[in-house]
Amino acid sequence: ALTYEKQGRVFVYTPLVKEDEYIRQKSNSFLKRYYNGNITSMLASYIEDDKLSEEDIASLRNLLSNH
Repeated sequence: ALTYEKQGRVFVYTPLVKEDEYIRQKSNSFLKRYYNGNITSMLASYIEDDKLSEEDIASLRNLLSNH
């Protein structure tokens, strides 16, 4: 995920993967590992366990209505 370049006595590290791509990859692997890739199951689990606030639910509704 990183590359480096030696500049004198210092190593300068640079990401090879953009942050949003890395987050997407980690999210997808989590979803596949725990919910068999089914986002509906994941959201249902969060809703049933009261892990989503009313604000979270409103944000999700807004996202869904805009797509």
